[in-house]
Amino acid sequence: MAAGIQQSSGNTGDPRNIMIVRKGSTAESSSLITREQFRLLPYLPEIARDAQGRHWSPPSDRLDQPARRDGQGRANVLMRGISPIGMELRHK
Repeated sequence: MAAGIQQSSGNTGDPRNIMIVRKGSTAESSSLITREQFRLLPYLPEIARDAQGRHWSPPSDRLDQPARRDGQGRANVLMRGISPIGMELRHK
């Protein structure tokens, strides 16, 4: 998984961005963290804050299965969105 992430984001990402996945996860889309872990993440010192001290802009993910263009079944498509604070914190 690490090699795939490095290849897909190595030249397009920002070194300030992090991806948090569950230990032993084989894919980002199958990784889960507990609610307690999620609640603690904003307080890590590595998490960026804006000028007003706001922080933590987790992405909103949605998995959809639209029909393939060739009509041969469906494809898994992961869509990701971010909040307005996320746009301020992520410069690219």
